Amino acid sequence: MLQPPGQAHLEGSSSTITGRSLAVSSSSSAAALFGNAQGARCATNLLAAAAAETRYPNKVLALRDMEKCDCGKTTCKTYDNPTATYILPGYRNSSSALRAINLIQTTNARRDDHENVVVALPGMNVNKLLQSLEVPWGIQDREKDGYLAGQLAVGKVGGAYLERTTVVETFGDPLNKRPVDVALRFASGKFVAFVPSRALSRPKEQMPPRRLRRQLLRTMDKTCEARSTITFIVEYFRRPKLINIIARRLSFAAGLSRRFPKVEILVNNDGLTDRDAWAHQLLLATKRSGVSAAIFHSGNIHEVRAYNRMARAATGSHIVFMQDDDVPPPPPVLRHVLGQITHLLCTRQYRGLALVGGLSGTIEGGPYTGKYSTRPGRRPIPPNFKDKTGRKFMYAPLVNMGPFAVDRSIFLKVGMFHQGYSCRGEPGIQFDFEFSLRLWKLGYRAGIMDFKMGYQASGQASGTRANRFMYHKRKRIDTRNQAFYSRMYSGFYKIQGDYHTRRGTNNPTGVQKLATDANRELLRRIG
Repeated sequence: MLQPPGQAHLEGSSSTITGRSLAVSSSSSAAALFGNAQGARCATNLLAAAAAETRYPNKVLALRDMEKCDCGKTTCKTYDNPTATYILPGYRNSSSALRAINLIQTTNARRDDHENVVVALPGMNVNKLLQSLEVPWGIQDREKDGYLAGQLAVGKVGGAYLERTTVVETFGDPLNKRPVDVALRFASGKFVAFVPSRALSRPKEQMPPRRLRRQLLRTMDKTCEARSTITFIVEYFRRPKLINIIARRLSFAAGLSRRFPKVEILVNNDGLTDRDAWAHQLLLATKRSGVSAAIFHSGNIHEVRAYNRMARAATGSHIVFMQDDDVPPPPPVLRHVLGQITHLLCTRQYRGLALVGGLSGTIEGGPYTGKYSTRPGRRPIPPNFKDKTGRKFMYAPLVNMGPFAVDRSIFLKVGMFHQGYSCRGEPGIQFDFEFSLRLWKLGYRAGIMDFKMGYQASGQASGTRANRFMYHKRKRIDTRNQAFYSRMYSGFYKIQGDYHTRRGTNNPTGVQKLATDANRELLRRIG
């Protein structure tokens, strides 16, 4: 059964979600590893591994799944948990970086699984490097696979594998002091090796030695988490019209909050497009407001994996996950939004609150049954549900992504988003519901508030809704993933009401009861 945080079983530095079991990192064991309380905090934040390798809650669902990944396997060990990560630091020349990637691939062709993280220095022609790595799918049937045409394939050019390579660019004064530290936290491999440009002159048998990633993290600055910083993580896929306004308004967040005067912006460029536009805007943001920023150029890994990896690389104590059509509000409104996030996640009045969603939340049992949304024209949060500052807020068992605000240490501790909910480059619908249910199961809470953002602001059909084939695939994955979390949390999660009619059972059980009790407690406090 799922274990509460205080009784979690430690398995090295990994968090594992397999079927109905969950193992998370233990702070007490981490304290023994580091030798002090501060080290325990760093261990919790930096040594928590990626979410589960296992895709399916049980073998029955695995056999019946018609939306299996192309590889046909039930685990993602090759790409999500490689044996080694090769970090390429200090490259100013794209040709040299490509030569290093080829050298690594040649050396490891028959050895093990690996990934490459290139730390690009100012002056590198990043576009040239990305173009050298990408390969079109070669599928031109736009009626069936129009969404895939022009995407990036799992293929190779000259031995350089795109799906194994991420290019990182940093801007401003990174809070972690060194861009290499960003790459180290971003890495997924058990072992890490640094391959500087001078390694190209060495024989292949003299490649730099590997070291345990855990040991390298332990040697980093123990102030691994900036308590005065909030990190905004943006998953971007080909919406160029919104780059300017998103970057500009996020930069305005610096200095608006007393609790979070410093701001960090991390962007995952999932389609490898519009690099120049993002680089220009983030460079302006660093000069305008002093924010720190980074772009991660990855080969269509999609949002679940992107959010997890960038959360590990983040330095802020709290994270706001955003999609590329979430437009932040103007500075005066953004000040109030940050104030409410701070109030909800950083004060002891809201016991166990670990997640605040900004789109919608669903309750399916009890007197508060319904689906409540912050979007215009939808059923709003009832006016009597407020936090201590008088702004609308309520608890919900199921919380929709777009955006999410979380405490980073808790996010890492519980295993992050479940990567079994999507294959690389495919929709991960319902991963947000699974994560909110997991928090409730582990003794935490989740709720919703109004982030005042413009949702789906691009006005264009893109992503998995861009064409008929991918839209129907998205619907099939949606149905499958609902079965996933229903089976994973059977007994704890039961539908005990109809949120359309707002009618629920009088005596809910499981997570519906927990949410009902939390909302009753909230009403009593503001009484």
